[in-house]
Amino acid sequence: MIEARPRLLSVREAQPEDTWQQVAIAYYDGAVDVWVDGILFLGANDPEPIESGSIALEIPPNGTPTSVSFDNMVVCSLSAPYAPPPPPDESQG
Repeated sequence: MIEARPRLLSVREAQPEDTWQQVAIAYYDGAVDVWVDGILFLGANDPEPIESGSIALEIPPNGTPTSVSFDNMVVCSLSAPYAPPPPPDESQG
């Protein structure tokens, strides 16, 4: 069973259409972190991690037509816990 860490910093509301966000999903030593625009969104510890497998990205059905696009996706190994880049500067849009 995965245990959530009390590190949830922010819950975001639905974003307007055509809004891009920088999302990082990091796994290191049993810890899974989800970062959105440089802010830790969710952290969890897996006491019995599986060291290999696959990645699935999906949207749960909610009755509303939804589409999601992915761009510049990178999968890599980590040698230390993930440190996100700074949040994007929206003034440079």
